[in-house]
Amino acid sequence: MLRKLLKYEVKAMGRVMLPLYLAMLLIAAVVGITSRMRVNSALLSVLNKITVISAVVLVICVVTCGIAIVVLSIQRYYKNLLGTEGHLMFTLPATTFSLIASKAISTMLWIVAGGVVGVLAGFEIIAIHGDLAGFLEAFGADLQSLLDMMNLHDTMGYVAIALSLIVGVLGSLCKVYAAISIGHQANNHRVAFSVAAYIGIGIAEMTLSWLTMKVGVLQNVVNAMHNSLGSTGVYWGSLGLAVIQALFYGFISWILIDRRLNLE
Repeated sequence: MLRKLLKYEVKAMGRVMLPLYLAMLLIAAVVGITSRMRVNSALLSVLNKITVISAVVLVICVVTCGIAIVVLSIQRYYKNLLGTEGHLMFTLPATTFSLIASKAISTMLWIVAGGVVGVLAGFEIIAIHGDLAGFLEAFGADLQSLLDMMNLHDTMGYVAIALSLIVGVLGSLCKVYAAISIGHQANNHRVAFSVAAYIGIGIAEMTLSWLTMKVGVLQNVVNAMHNSLGSTGVYWGSLGLAVIQALFYGFISWILIDRRLNLE
């Protein structure tokens, strides 16, 4: 059932996100073409204006994509599970976990797709402009310097960082879901209570981080991971913390919806 729910969620979000991603690639092509044409052109002033306008539109499109995916992820969770559509969703032969997971995974897939599209748009501009080889050479050198600075020289370190980023975003999603679920426990002004719950969670996280740093627990854990596994161990430790965060907030969302659901 999770596969069917996920397919439905991906399609629902895709109706909005796919046109935005395609628009981003199209606008990036316009930026690349106009920036290349103005190198040797009698219409330099006109092409400069077109390039600047298209670049501004590209930035607006990128920002719009980010806002859209945040709004959609919140809307899909709130309206589908806690709003009027919840009466239908909870008649399906699916567990509460499947309903929540389908929304989180769908959002994650579109976030990853957005990152890929953003990278492709950047390469598209550079490739059309005509200096892709030089850019790749400079980018490779800068990337190697960054990896040397981070003391990363093995595949497992790269895997740990990639997984930490993905699970970290998933944990942030689960935190939003948990705040919405907490706010939904109120009888009135549920949106306001959800926002207050999110702020409260953030304050609690900062307080906990400050206490662990003050006591020295966090530093001791980092040192232990570094001593046992080297620099890669620190990144695996970060992954572990991200997993704990995602599981914790995911559990809060699940328990409140599964045991304390109120659709009135």
